[in-house]
Amino acid sequence: MLARTVRRRDLLRSGLDWRDIEQRLQTGELIRIARGVYRLATESDPPVAVPGPESAPTVPQHWLALYARTEPYGAFIGQASAWLRRFDGFDDHLPDPELAVPRHSGVRAPTLHRLTTMPAHGLVHGLRTATPAATLLGLGDRLLPRPGCAASRTALDPVDLVELATEHALRHRLTTVRALAGAIDTCARRTAGPAALRAVLRRRPFAAPPTESYLETRLLQVLRSGGQPEPDRQVAIRDEHGCLVARVDLLLDPVVLEADGVAHHGGAEALARDRTRTNRLHAAGYVVLAFTFDQIEHRPQEVLDTVERVRARARARRDG
Repeated sequence: MLARTVRRRDLLRSGLDWRDIEQRLQTGELIRIARGVYRLATESDPPVAVPGPESAPTVPQHWLALYARTEPYGAFIGQASAWLRRFDGFDDHLPDPELAVPRHSGVRAPTLHRLTTMPAHGLVHGLRTATPAATLLGLGDRLLPRPGCAASRTALDPVDLVELATEHALRHRLTTVRALAGAIDTCARRTAGPAALRAVLRRRPFAAPPTESYLETRLLQVLRSGGQPEPDRQVAIRDEHGCLVARVDLLLDPVVLEADGVAHHGGAEALARDRTRTNRLHAAGYVVLAFTFDQIEHRPQEVLDTVERVRARARARRDG
């Protein structure tokens, strides 16, 4: 257990690296009080800003009542922590208020988990909440198949749901692949949580950047479910002179795949830029396919059939 005030060199000696320290600063677990000197957060500290929707979620009263019973020990974990942090796939599905308390606390309730070792936690909206890495590590436990968001009718398995949350956390720099892999390696629990996160990390190509949206992650999952190769992510395409043509979401050479959200186009000017970009990609020899939320979530087979037909024609032209 770290002292209330700790120096950077002591954090490094304990096995943390600079990325881990930055993560704890972002989540509010550590607070910088001078150069190279930190202290652990207390309940009097202001809540941590969480990337995602501008407005904080309205925490249900029964959550707050249960949380009050666990003072000063309890911390939200699992799906409750993912909901508070507005992780993709969990931001619009209100779960049971899962909390962890130390085994010696004597507090008991159906949704409380009495643990010998408490997960690392910080403050989110003034509530003790498991850190992003600790949340993802335990997220697969007791997770049943369900849609990724309220507007979807496609039931996703637990690993797909954990992947949505993981890509969200990586995108907002709340954690790193290295930190998550280390958390799995040091986890002694043989439960579904670490197994689901391990499966997510195995899916990711080496050094691949995070996806840039919920819908982009879902497009990857649809392609994967249909047996398509894993596309390259966030690719900078250049012409024969080395000039940048465009930076694309996903690339299955020579097919560019785009996930178009509802607010993808922001008026006539944005639409003109988008058309110019598409034309430049066509001129450079690429085929551009853009899929909407409705296609990805409600008609995934249509997406797969389109991609397969276009890739087959592109291969035929190339071979011919």
